[in-house]
Amino acid sequence: MHVGRLYTCGDVFLAMDATLRASWLGHTDDVYDEVCELDEDVTSIPVGPGRAALIAIDGRPNDEGWIEVFTSGRGTVAFVFAAGQDYPATLPAALAHQHRDSPVGDLISLDSGHLAVFSAATDGAGPYSSEFVPARPAPIPVAAAPLSSDPDPGVLLQLEPGNYRFDVEPYVEPGGDLRFGRWTLTHTTTS
Repeated sequence: MHVGRLYTCGDVFLAMDATLRASWLGHTDDVYDEVCELDEDVTSIPVGPGRAALIAIDGRPNDEGWIEVFTSGRGTVAFVFAAGQDYPATLPAALAHQHRDSPVGDLISLDSGHLAVFSAATDGAGPYSSEFVPARPAPIPVAAAPLSSDPDPGVLLQLEPGNYRFDVEPYVEPGGDLRFGRWTLTHTTTS
């Protein structure tokens, strides 16, 4: 189910337990450049007493656009950054894509049951943070819509508390005009 979208112009986004937000000072401590310079095999970083998953767009398939946010009843959250002439067909293809053989993903603890997703360039809370909108069911977008003139909000999702495995497929070209990146959090255990 499509529940939200995040606009990126190449930004790195963080996905973390909402209780950790105040521990992230990306703007105040000017650490965003350090996050951007991490090797692509680094998929999460410590934040306060927990970890944040990194949703890092690397310019493929585009250098800007929408990260579409999906949830499933099976305890999964998927972030899809897609391109293609048939945008509504590309998104389901990205969700159905089977992961390649890759190492077991990092674990992200979600003890509160609330996941906050926002640009690493901002603070997680306070005057230099972005606003947050709750995830809401919505139709799958028919196009990669243009940028809004409003400030870009973060997204808050309510999920089952527990541990989530974070798997990364930063760029996939399954054929034809389909191109996408997908970052997935999958519920594994209770906290």
